[in-house]
Amino acid sequence: MKQFLAVVSILAATLLAGVTSHASAWTDWLKGRPKDESTLNRYAIGGATSVDAASERPVWSLNAKTLLMTAVVRTNDAALKVEAEVGENLLDWSTDGVTRTPAASQIGVPEGCQRQEFSVDRTRGSTQLFLRLRAASQELDIERAPRVTRPTVGVPIIGNPIGTGAGPFFGTSIPGKHADKPLSSWVPLGLPTLTGPKGAVRPRLPVPPPDSSILPPAPPTVFSPRGEPLLGTYAGTFKNIDLKPRLYFWQYNRLKKWLYGAISSKGLLAGFAVVDAGYGTTAFVYVVDLEKGVPLVSRGQIGLPLVSTVVNGNPGAGARATFANGLGGGLSLSITRGTDSDPFRVEIVSKDDNLRIDATLDPSGAPLPVASVVPTPPGDINATVKWNLLPVTGSIQLGSREWNLGDGFRGGFDYTQGILPSHTVWNWAFLQGTADDGTPIGLNLTGGIVPDGRTGDNALWAGSELSTLSKPVFSFDRQDYMAPWEVTTSDGRIQLRFTPKGSHSENRNLGLVNSRFIQVAGLFTGTVRTADGRLLTLTDVPGVMEDQDVEW
Repeated sequence: MKQFLAVVSILAATLLAGVTSHASAWTDWLKGRPKDESTLNRYAIGGATSVDAASERPVWSLNAKTLLMTAVVRTNDAALKVEAEVGENLLDWSTDGVTRTPAASQIGVPEGCQRQEFSVDRTRGSTQLFLRLRAASQELDIERAPRVTRPTVGVPIIGNPIGTGAGPFFGTSIPGKHADKPLSSWVPLGLPTLTGPKGAVRPRLPVPPPDSSILPPAPPTVFSPRGEPLLGTYAGTFKNIDLKPRLYFWQYNRLKKWLYGAISSKGLLAGFAVVDAGYGTTAFVYVVDLEKGVPLVSRGQIGLPLVSTVVNGNPGAGARATFANGLGGGLSLSITRGTDSDPFRVEIVSKDDNLRIDATLDPSGAPLPVASVVPTPPGDINATVKWNLLPVTGSIQLGSREWNLGDGFRGGFDYTQGILPSHTVWNWAFLQGTADDGTPIGLNLTGGIVPDGRTGDNALWAGSELSTLSKPVFSFDRQDYMAPWEVTTSDGRIQLRFTPKGSHSENRNLGLVNSRFIQVAGLFTGTVRTADGRLLTLTDVPGVMEDQDVEW
């Protein structure tokens, strides 16, 4: 089985002979910052309008014949050169065989930049291929070695091309100075130093098997044996997530954990969650009639840590999230899973609403989940696993009404554990259903938790295919959440309009924890483009949009 490796890399500060000096564009963009490899990276690739502005992550895709990378590159600076190179090893690079064309979508691309597609033929005969972007400017006079970015900017890491067992390579090395350093110890540029009780740690990623497709498989835990966060985006689930070793015991209240679930069809959607926010806990359940646009149940309760709520560290096998004996009583919620061969089991009772949900969600009949570990300010991490398109059986009973969940319902989960900033704002989109041509479709988009948009869980499921997406853009009216929403991605692959049908909201002011939260259930209509270029039309696909602003 051939192994292929796509790498986005920036080779900065290479002198370009014959290019007229033109310092003004980069100088203006820098706003007084120094000219170096790091700022050249952001200036040349990603479309950032200034040194402090957000940029678009490169996006990759694989099919049977082509390795494709899509990136926004700067085109209005005569002293700047950006090109793609392909190699069969890390030493010999060439532009031969790389095709470069403008992308069909230029949505969101700033003036002076262009979204371009760089592709290489996977059938060219090599057992491994590397694809990188190389930026150089006449305005720097010191040559440096490549900076190779991590998979959360859209880079598939597939196979071990080095044969040393050291794991995937990424980071910065200056020839002659660090040539003897093991690759696993290189520190990537552009990422915050991650610190904790054990001191500084360095990202490192596992090596997926040769037959891995698109994303590497998730490692068992989010840390290496040396305590390094395994920053990246993966297919599959971590067996266990435990971020407490990064904190002193008096900091444990900074750790946030939740397990959210949704069960939906075109006619009905139920959302539910157990949340451990450190200082306090909450749980909620709501049910919305999507056909009539009527909220049927909206119930939330506050609980006490260690008394009312348990959210353990297992996103898959062994998962357990329970809530009972909250303030006010009447609401109990349990999400559990046994071994890898067992389904998820959901049991919810809201006595005040005469509601009972008994559901089984089977991962064996669904595509792999997406998992990610990303840095969060001021120097921490967030880990998450998103499940989608799980077949559902069981029932929802509400008074005298009953829905058979085996009749076209699908389910999904969001397990998250993070050391998040004390003030966190985010938006979220989650849908699961079927495209007009019958293709099962799932979508997860997160914006805001990581300030620069590097949330590695932005993903599209199309049948069994799982691919990553670029930064989402949410458009909605905070004064009227029931007005239509829109969500797009900067790579143009997602273009959706959302029609709200009902919502669940909570506004809490508990002193140490204050939150404004609303989750809106409704229907998505529009188009999504798969990693292999297929354009799929969606009509009234059920899902949720979320807006949250929390101080905790």
